[in-house]
Amino acid sequence: MWMSRPRALVGVACGPVLAIDLDEKDGKNGIDNWATWCWGENVHVEDFAQKTLSGGAHILYMLPEGMQLGDSSGKLPNGVDVRGYGGQIVAYQELPIVSELPIAPEALLEALKPPPPRERRSGSATVRDPSLGLHPYAARAIGYELDRLDECARGGDMWDNTTYAVACNLIEIANSPWSGYTLEQAHADWLNHAPVDNAGFPESRRNQKWDSAVATVGDADREEPEGQYLSAQEVFDEWIEQAQHRIFDATPILQHIRAAAHSRMLGSGAVLANVLGRVLAEVPPGVVLPPTIGSAASLNLGFAMVGQSGDGKSATFKCGAEILGINQKHLEIGVGSGEGLIESFLEEQTVPDPRDPTKSIRVKGLVTPPSRIFNVDEVEQLTKASGREGATIMSILRTALTGGAMKSANATAERRRSVDSETYRLVTYLGVQPTKSGPLLNEADAGTPQRLLWISTVDKTVPLEKPEWPGSIDWAGMIIYANQYEVQYPQHVKDLLMQQRYDRVHGKGDPLESHLMLTRLKVAAALAFLHDEMDITDQWWTLSGYLMEWSKKEQDRCRAVLNEVGSAAARSRGRTSVVEEEAADALRLDAVKERIRQILRKGESTWTQIHDRLSPKQRELLESAVEELSTRGEVVVEEGEYRGRRSRKLRLARSTKE
Repeated sequence: MWMSRPRALVGVACGPVLAIDLDEKDGKNGIDNWATWCWGENVHVEDFAQKTLSGGAHILYMLPEGMQLGDSSGKLPNGVDVRGYGGQIVAYQELPIVSELPIAPEALLEALKPPPPRERRSGSATVRDPSLGLHPYAARAIGYELDRLDECARGGDMWDNTTYAVACNLIEIANSPWSGYTLEQAHADWLNHAPVDNAGFPESRRNQKWDSAVATVGDADREEPEGQYLSAQEVFDEWIEQAQHRIFDATPILQHIRAAAHSRMLGSGAVLANVLGRVLAEVPPGVVLPPTIGSAASLNLGFAMVGQSGDGKSATFKCGAEILGINQKHLEIGVGSGEGLIESFLEEQTVPDPRDPTKSIRVKGLVTPPSRIFNVDEVEQLTKASGREGATIMSILRTALTGGAMKSANATAERRRSVDSETYRLVTYLGVQPTKSGPLLNEADAGTPQRLLWISTVDKTVPLEKPEWPGSIDWAGMIIYANQYEVQYPQHVKDLLMQQRYDRVHGKGDPLESHLMLTRLKVAAALAFLHDEMDITDQWWTLSGYLMEWSKKEQDRCRAVLNEVGSAAARSRGRTSVVEEEAADALRLDAVKERIRQILRKGESTWTQIHDRLSPKQRELLESAVEELSTRGEVVVEEGEYRGRRSRKLRLARSTKE
């Protein structure tokens, strides 16, 4: 049990005996706390339990007559982890006499009561406008549930009931029209955070957990919370503060970076991003990620530094070099065109003339070192340039961030530029004001935002009394000298990449998810290099996950700002009613489509059966909803006849079911 209770794993022994494996090992806050909670003051757990060699305890209780506990079926309340696979053993030095065991105390039995049946609260709230994003209460609840999954992964324990309980809770929130959360989002979040282990928790078992949760919850939802709750900004700030502690408390080097950032009154996340990029700029282009899928992947990486003008983006850029104790001015560039970016990697060189070895010719060759740090103070400079006819900066930048070949086809040989793939290193910093982030976010279909780590330049954890400058970490002594090396990473990460690729080939999943995973691997590699390690361990993978989640939230915040600005502009033009009406129509249609999906997940249905399960208002949109679902390949409609009349049967497409 966890959360408000003393930590323990609750399992079932044989017959009416309840076995508690108490794993909290810090004295008064663990074993003594359990005794106080169960029995009150002045009770010592040693009187009815056996301490284990690891510092925990095994406690046996008698259950009241007739009381039964479930196994791993999820029939117990959230927060109770039951290991009922039929082979559990509790070892005792001296087997106690069962009849002499104490009866389980009321506090424990109360905590083990099953939760009340899930109920549908139809019409409990209006559908939330998707432009508003997640409801603040929902955002906080979802964050809490995903944190529970992250704790499972870090502990190396699969915790079946935790993954099941979290799935149920996320599905309930997704079913709630006030939440602004969808079942697709819930499933994606659950998959991204639930632990993966092909031995103990393979992909098939994860799918079974989710399907079981869907079947249990059905269409049950939650009431819209009343009264005071945190605003969306407060929820965001709370999550960022917690993430910062998890990231910067992890190692002495990360603690040092936070102290250095705070001593300059700068955002610790932005300073860390600058440090990671500068570290990668020192890594030879021959150091790559292995070809798990396709070819080896370059470690070129981009960062979106989110903040208003005057928030310290320029100061952050300088601070990173100071922390590392290195001089990279010769690598730093600022260009305004795709051709200029290519040109920065080239220089004129004198080489023997292949037609006459006694003569020399001037050619353009790769600079030494073949590394550049591209810094754009305001991304608007690039997005405006990319809008001009013939501009190539954004397309070449996307290519460069993957380490691909950069070429410009000019009319004359003298003006042609070419840089071969995997021969150069590029690190990019783009200053992004939220109100001007639209052109960058609008390139999501091209994968531009997913190739960047988005981090805020603002840090609300900066103390009023700033700490002393801690000095540099002299990372120059840790520079990686291997010219050719494939950075290794854990097998479970490779399995996740391969599963993602498999899903994509079979028409499932987000086609741009691979960009996000590749960006996360690059961030994890940079963390490893910063700590003088050549390979990605679970520690760097976990920390990179926090940074990528932070990146996602920064993008969401920028979208929310853009929506707010767009709504204000619409109001000023007197078109608010039109916008609201169109949004409401889209929301109603989305609600009908989701209802059809819910019905079809239980099996094939006829048009009439679906029609009868919809409200009168929803029936008006049935034809349009089915047409959209069919066009998108989610639903298969089979035409036929029944007793001389036209008949239509609907079922989910195979890829959607899977």
